Amino acid sequence: MSFRLFGVDVEIQVGFWINAVLIGYLSVGSEDPRLLLLFVPIILISILLHEYGHAFAVMRHGIEPSIALHSMGGRTTWQSTKRLTRPQHIVISLAGPLMNLLIAGLALGYMEVFPMSFHRLPRFAIAAVLRPVHEPEGFVGRGVRRAP
Repeated sequence: MSFRLFGVDVEIQVGFWINAVLIGYLSVGSEDPRLLLLFVPIILISILLHEYGHAFAVMRHGIEPSIALHSMGGRTTWQSTKRLTRPQHIVISLAGPLMNLLIAGLALGYMEVFPMSFHRLPRFAIAAVLRPVHEPEGFVGRGVRRAP
């Protein structure tokens, strides 16, 4: 599946969908299969927004990025004849995790304002958003470790 959104080409490979469903089942689907219907879109949006953090940082330099979501998460790439400095690369690298922190902050704020909504959803939704920030292998690593 390919599309263009916010000036960025996005490709979602079949492996992404397979792993999202598998990890969702291992994480929450075995308890309540209905949660799997919420888990997969949350993972999709979380990883896509993380990659858009990198993409928007790249676009600030007049470079056109592309995003691919694959079986192990996502990747933002770009081709440029313009040479970026080390500090620019650092900002681009930090932009993805900072986007995750922004999303988590918004979700926590929402939970403060509406404490009774989405009874069980916020627990794994917040974990999905924050996981790539504090574990290098990202959310995918959690499901891989839990597999029998």
